[in-house]
Amino acid sequence: MFSCSACLVSNRIDSQSQAVNSTAVISHPSMSVSDMVIEKMAHTFDRTRGSDWERFAEGLGNTLQERNEIRIQPGEVDVIERLHHDTRTRLREVLKMFGTRCIQVNVSKSLVQIIVETLRDEQVFGKFTYNRLARQIESL
Repeated sequence: MFSCSACLVSNRIDSQSQAVNSTAVISHPSMSVSDMVIEKMAHTFDRTRGSDWERFAEGLGNTLQERNEIRIQPGEVDVIERLHHDTRTRLREVLKMFGTRCIQVNVSKSLVQIIVETLRDEQVFGKFTYNRLARQIESL
């Protein structure tokens, strides 16, 4: 049964990846994220040598009213981790998937602002939030 669920999640991610490649996530200004932001996040998460990138992915949009429709599920994070071997491509995939969902439900907040809020969210990271990284991203 578990493998069937994993297959369903994998198929969903594969189809969403294909949809993302054919949709306008990058051309939608409020849902685009620069490579520099992804690079800074990946570098920071890699230095911690933990699973903070996963907590970040699952916590994206935690403060938004639409969180149930747009959030990245733990099973989706597991599939992304298996398919992509480095943090940069994992984050890129997570943000594409999340950005597509935000567009679909008409989230008005920019993706960069959602990222900053997530990095500062104690519900996601506990008392050890990423305030410094959030400030660095805001200044880009």
